[in-house]
Amino acid sequence: MAKSPLESALKEYGCETPIKQFQDALEEVFNRDYRARFTVDSLMQHPSDAVEYCQKINKYQSDFAAVPENLILRCLMARRKNPV
Repeated sequence: MAKSPLESALKEYGCETPIKQFQDALEEVFNRDYRARFTVDSLMQHPSDAVEYCQKINKYQSDFAAVPENLILRCLMARRKNPV
């Protein structure tokens, strides 16, 4: 099966985790730390909180460390639009 553009982009930054597992981690951190204050959409309107969220993702697992903020947020938005 062909890789999704997001999964290919993750690999460019050294993330070997499959996209579904990466998005599961994004959702886990969001639900644990941000769900009480934000929806996914509203997090995007609070830049300092979005940056903090991305920093938590970068520390979550070693191969997430180099994934840039814009890609983390794109993956989070894609998950929101197409839940598994």
